[in-house]
Amino acid sequence: VFSFGGAAGFALGPISAVAIVGWLGLAGLWVAMIPGGLIGIALWFVAKGRTRVGTGTPPPPPLEVLRKLRGPLGLVFGISVVGSFAQKAVLTFIPIIAHRAGESETAGAVVLSIYLGAQGLGTLASGFLTDRFNRQHLLAAISVLAVPTHVLAFTLAPASPAAIAMAVCAGFLNMALLPPIVVVAQEILPSGTAVSSGIVMGLAWAVGTLAIPVVGGFADAFGPVAATAWSMPLLLLGALFAMQPSLRPYRRAR
Repeated sequence: VFSFGGAAGFALGPISAVAIVGWLGLAGLWVAMIPGGLIGIALWFVAKGRTRVGTGTPPPPPLEVLRKLRGPLGLVFGISVVGSFAQKAVLTFIPIIAHRAGESETAGAVVLSIYLGAQGLGTLASGFLTDRFNRQHLLAAISVLAVPTHVLAFTLAPASPAAIAMAVCAGFLNMALLPPIVVVAQEILPSGTAVSSGIVMGLAWAVGTLAIPVVGGFADAFGPVAATAWSMPLLLLGALFAMQPSLRPYRRAR
């Protein structure tokens, strides 16, 4: 549910930014901060006095976290990294590809919003499946299916109905990786759910972003369509990681 809310907010971002710039210019983008500020203030008053005291369970020692990171936790971390890379590639290069094809900024923003909106649906559907099916098979299948959908989202005519349909499928599959990744990570480190979640989300997403400049270099040399399309098979690493024997103890819901 929290991921769905985040995806919904991300989906509103591109089209809202284009609308604000068209209305107030780049100098008016600060207006986009107002809703977040108001919600933050409201949350302060709503949550005030309602915080719960923790159970007092100490977090896992750093050496245990590192040991798990060399094993099963490192595998789900790797799956999250390649998924993050694919997402950041879409967010970075789809507008560039659309602009080079003569499409407007609005068209590129709409595709991004559709991709990000579909991610919200992917988290909900995958959350349902994660509680009921083999998580290894689920992660592997999503990783494999995400390759052709992302490739087609980059290579089909920008903002065409077919490209938009593939953007929906790609976004859905990309964020469908998140629920099983987070659940497995928390089961690997049951005494450090916050630490494990931070590793497979925040840290993994940051690491995945580091590869975008490399793709940018190839885009300068061979064009953004070729560079992004040829990099998407990296998602297959997610399937390889998912089927490793060390993840078998976590393949079923407990």
